[in-house]
Amino acid sequence: MSREKSSRPKKGTPRSAQPITDEPGELAGRRSLYLWSYGIALNAAAAGLLVAVLISGFRPGLFIPTVVMALAAFVSEKQSVRLSPNLEASVAFLPGLFAVVALGPISAMIVVGVGLLASFSRPWERWLIWNGTRCFWYGLAALVAVNLGSGSTLAHLFAKVGVASLIAITGEALSGSVTVRLRRSVDTAIAQFFEMLRVSALGMVVYIPVIAGLAYAYTELSTWSVVLFIGPAIAAQRYFMLFRDQKDTAAELSRAVKQLERVNLSFATALVTALDARDL
Repeated sequence: MSREKSSRPKKGTPRSAQPITDEPGELAGRRSLYLWSYGIALNAAAAGLLVAVLISGFRPGLFIPTVVMALAAFVSEKQSVRLSPNLEASVAFLPGLFAVVALGPISAMIVVGVGLLASFSRPWERWLIWNGTRCFWYGLAALVAVNLGSGSTLAHLFAKVGVASLIAITGEALSGSVTVRLRRSVDTAIAQFFEMLRVSALGMVVYIPVIAGLAYAYTELSTWSVVLFIGPAIAAQRYFMLFRDQKDTAAELSRAVKQLERVNLSFATALVTALDARDL
């Protein structure tokens, strides 16, 4: 936002009627304050949810599977892939959703919280927002999954994973769009919301059956089936890398087409000029 050069009010103008302008630094500082406030509110909501489930009698899931999933989430977050200036993707949702369905709300919040320690860096408000977002929404998704019943059939697990996925991806998309709104504009925030939903939904269509199958193996066969996450995690990471490469290739092709159009226009202009000179 530009500031008018005239900084001295006109003589006789009441202070309340004087135009209010913002320095760029003041605007950036206010946006930073909004982001910090938003991040603190999200983490407070996550902490409140954690306290509520503890009071309700919930306890963490089995120790070893919780640790394994937390480490898997941490490693996955380290290998996140940037899909756009405002959007990153990783396979950390795999251990997170598994914990939601198989380990309960407390373990789910632990898993996603530990995973996000991999991105604990500047800008701090960004990490604060995503930590609160994931802990709250994955904890809420796990709480809803628990209330769907304790059936261990594959169909029931499939339904639980589907509902939990819908809550998690919608919640993350909503929180991400609010973050973009605080930084930019409403139009950009709406576009960000639908872009996050689109990318997440494409991945979930493939991995909901996988997570349901792994949860079934965990509950019905052996707790050590958590090691089966290695294959789906590698496949998911490959999927995101291919998606990023496709976007990069499309962008390069678009630039090449535009450059070719300019070259053709220059060639046509030169040809017309040469013909005109020849007629003379």
